[in-house]
Amino acid sequence: MNTLTQTPNTKITKSESYAIHHSFDCDAIVKAGQLVKLKANGDVTPIAALTDLPIGLVVVGTKVINAPVTVVTQFAAIMVAEGSGVIAVGAELVAGAPVANVQRYTTATFEQAVSAIALSAGTNAGDVITIGVLRSFYRKGEQDTTV
Repeated sequence: MNTLTQTPNTKITKSESYAIHHSFDCDAIVKAGQLVKLKANGDVTPIAALTDLPIGLVVVGTKVINAPVTVVTQFAAIMVAEGSGVIAVGAELVAGAPVANVQRYTTATFEQAVSAIALSAGTNAGDVITIGVLRSFYRKGEQDTTV
């Protein structure tokens, strides 16, 4: 707790979530509080179905189409990494075996532990991609069985 005034016993509590905020272009008009998902081109759009995988929650919306929005994500970090083959934007990723002491990520298959989401695409092994490292890992397929 922090005291910000000269008045005794005036306490200001604070909470920090350490959430990662990231800017994405959005193809729709959105308001703060809306959930968005990634599109294949790396932009975001509002979720439309129960099966959509949200990338985060809009905290700074937009009043025009194709403008940047600020999204609070479920990521612990956003970083660049190497892909181990064809990686599509939005792909659920698993950390593969390091190659020459460099961690590579590959598209997760059923029941593998998803540890990141691809924010950019790669086509060849060793391509540099941007990823969002998840704060909480899950097994691919688990999210499909819970509603």
